[in-house]
Amino acid sequence: MVGPTSSWAGMFDGCDNLDTLDFSLSTNVTTALRGLAQSCASLRILKLPSSITTINALIINGCPSL
Repeated sequence: MVGPTSSWAGMFDGCDNLDTLDFSLSTNVTTALRGLAQSCASLRILKLPSSITTINALIINGCPSL
């Protein structure tokens, strides 16, 4: 099981006005789970930390501006 310090499952799902997500300084996160920024129509920039070892399906599904 993945704990809250190692994933962001669905955290920003549906945030239509979100332009940028910058997690590049988060060193304790290892997994980007399903739906992290799903359906964020305005999302243009997504920065993940180098500690990420697993990116699951659909983390940016429905983000046409990315």
